[in-house]
Formats: sequence, C-alpha cells, structure tokens
Amino acid sequence: MDETRNIRFITPAFFFLGNLFVGAWFANPNLLDSIKTLDSGTVAAIAAALVAAMFPIGFIITGLSTIFLRAGFRIFRGHCYQIRLSDEAWTKVWSVLRLSPDVPMSRANKIIAAATFDHEILEEGTHAWAVRSWSAFNVSVNSCTALVAATLIGHFEFGIRFTCEWLSSTACLLVLFTFSAVIIWREHMNLLELQSHRIKDGKMPNKSPEQETSKRGNPTS
Repeated sequence: MDETRNIRFITPAFFFLGNLFVGAWFANPNLLDSIKTLDSGTVAAIAAALVAAMFPIGFIITGLSTIFLRAGFRIFRGHCYQIRLSDEAWTKVWSVLRLSPDVPMSRANKIIAAATFDHEILEEGTHAWAVRSWSAFNVSVNSCTALVAATLIGHFEFGIRFTCEWLSSTACLLVLFTFSAVIIWREHMNLLELQSHRIKDGKMPNKSPEQETSKRGNPTS
C-alpha cells in the first residue's frame, strides 16, 4: 500500500483513539496514574493491539465518510462529491478523452472520465498536486468522522462521561478540519475546471499524441 493511502487510514484512526483517550482522561484525571501502575508486559500488549487496530479502524472510518459524503452531496448539492465541473468544462474533457460519441455523459461516466482526465491527461506536476490536495481533503473529512465516532462510542459504549473540556476540544478540531476540507475541496475542483479550459482542439497544450495516451499506473484518488 502506498504512503498516501497509509496516511489516509492511519490519521483518522489516530484521532479516533486519541479522542477516546482524551475523553477518558478529562473524565478521570487519575487515568495516567492508573496506567503507570501497569507492568511493562501489559503496556506492550496494549500498544501492540492498538497498532494492529489502526488500519481496520481507519478503513471503517473511511467507509463511513464515503457514505456520508455521497449521501450528503446527493441530497443537498445534487451531484457527487468526487467531481464538479461546468457544462463547458465537461465538453472539453469529453473531447480530450477521445470518447465514442455514443458514450452518455451520465453521473457514473463523469466520475470515471474525471479520474481519467486527472491521471492520464494532466501534466505530471499538476496531477501530483491534485493527488496531494485530494488526499488532504479525505484526511480532513475522515478525521471529522473519527472525532464524532470516538465521542459517541466513548460515551454510549464505554461510558465515558461528557465533560466541557472534552466536548470543547472535539468541537475545535471539528471546526478546523471542516474548514480545511471545504477550502481544499473547492481548490481541487477549481484546479480541474481551470485545467479543462486549457484544452484546445481536443488536446492539452505542449502534449504530443503519445503523451496524451500514456498511463500513470493505478489511480490514487
């Protein structure tokens, strides 16, 4: 698994487990003293279990975030969250992809077309920037899901008492990550919109036909 995907899974898992610990500590300030009384073998076993749980937790949180994003954008925005382009931009993207005229510009096809445009048509530097921004968007959204999930599960499943400190710290992080996700999402869509307007006569500037059809490997966004 590549480094980008590692970060997208590990980061929300870190905030999930971290928020659980913070909540338990605010509810019980003597928690650290209790941990100090544990023997080294127990501490090592707990640490190993937490490390092993990072990827499964991150995978579940990512799945939940995807469901919430798809449902939210469909209900409130009327389009999928992965892509938003103007009608003029879609016409240009369709032309540079050399698609058959009978391929409908449906919602499902637009997602694949946008991914192909990003991974095969954009210049390497621009594509790398797009990958970084989309990964940052996903990390921000997944971290929001992790914080909310940790708060709810911590209280209702593990009986961690709500405290002003815990709720305040969680709310501050939620505002930070939400603001970051909104800004990054808009910048990412504006990037693809701008790049689409560089297409002239069905091709990107300064690209040979061989470069236009070259592959970059497996998609990462």
